[in-house]
Amino acid sequence: MRKYFFIAYVFICSQCFAQSGWIVTQLNPQNDLVDVVFVNAQIGFMVEKWTFTPPGSRILKTTNGGVNWFNNYEPSNSGVADIFFLNSQTGFAAGGRLHKTTNAGINWVLVPGGNLLGSVSEIFFINELTGWSANYATSQSNIYGTTNGGLDWVLQHSSSGFGMRSVWFTSSQNGFAVEYGINNTKIFKTTNGSVWSSQSNNIKGESVFFVNGATGYISGSDTDFYGSILKTTDSGNSWSLAFKGDLFNEILSVHFPSVNTGYAAGGTGIYKTTNAGGNWIYHSLPGIFTVESVFFLNDTLGFACGTRGTFIRTTTGGVISVNQISSEIPKHFSLQQNYPNPFNPSTIIKFSIPQTPLSFGEGLGVGLNIYNSLGQKIATLVNQSLTPGTYSVNWDASNYSGGVYFYRLSSGEFTQTNKMILIK
Repeated sequence: MRKYFFIAYVFICSQCFAQSGWIVTQLNPQNDLVDVVFVNAQIGFMVEKWTFTPPGSRILKTTNGGVNWFNNYEPSNSGVADIFFLNSQTGFAAGGRLHKTTNAGINWVLVPGGNLLGSVSEIFFINELTGWSANYATSQSNIYGTTNGGLDWVLQHSSSGFGMRSVWFTSSQNGFAVEYGINNTKIFKTTNGSVWSSQSNNIKGESVFFVNGATGYISGSDTDFYGSILKTTDSGNSWSLAFKGDLFNEILSVHFPSVNTGYAAGGTGIYKTTNAGGNWIYHSLPGIFTVESVFFLNDTLGFACGTRGTFIRTTTGGVISVNQISSEIPKHFSLQQNYPNPFNPSTIIKFSIPQTPLSFGEGLGVGLNIYNSLGQKIATLVNQSLTPGTYSVNWDASNYSGGVYFYRLSSGEFTQTNKMILIK
């Protein structure tokens, strides 16, 4: 994840909207939110940073699932770049120094000694004593380790690069780290917790995440600057390309709440897979921001944050509610005119799925997407298997400007597009 360290004050001014199962809240648009973590459905933390004079950062906290945020901790002599929780009570925050809480962030204390040289990108602890830090200094990528809870840090690896971005351990001995290389693209691995070897791969790494000891993912971009995700199923001995995205659209964070379901932050949206990285669906979110960090408690309850004070949450895994309004089997596909039309700010779209030879015994794959007047896809309302019947779905366009939009239903060889008008 791209997390740089500053010190901060935040001013909260929220404007919320829901789109395709995601709720986006903008806090202070002058500041960036670079890391998010939740310990349960209600209590969560974010790192906020700003670059105006003097630059800074601080920790924000919520106790109601992200509906409201307040200033939780602002170190006076060091910034915060990353937060890591071992369990619901014990967590660490790092920037220029290490900070610790043992009561779910009610209080944070500065860990004495053990300055972290350079700037912290990410920390990972296997227990309260043993942890690692991915750091960057001028044209350097560093990995530090501690065995006494951060009182002392030992440099374990240093190489040329734009900084070590992320570190992850599957056990006290087996760990992985990625850097955003200058002339090389390497993945680093240790099997004893302290000595690191490297593998050359076509990835400028931003985030590493392991589902278990064997299966893990690395996100970032390839050497041609296309957003990419790599996958391993043999404990990092080999890596294969799981996804290649758009040019200049780095994938900054990847998180899997279960073996099959995962999410990744890319550009102004979030990628989702439900088959262990075999396929990825892009959930585009309206707004001018970059998603920096994504975190899920389970397959459907998740959170993300990004630039311009953007906080994102979902309780449905980003899936909008599709209602079956009739189980009577239609004779043919149909896409009805949305109602009302013109509309402001939401409208209902109804469509029918018939019985076909392909649908006997199972549903049909159905897609319903929204496009702007330039033909650009701006929202996905339906992308799932549906049994024959008639359905309705609501599109909330609260955060879109007025104008002409198109909605397209597709299933197999069938495609139909209708026009609608948003008035504001």
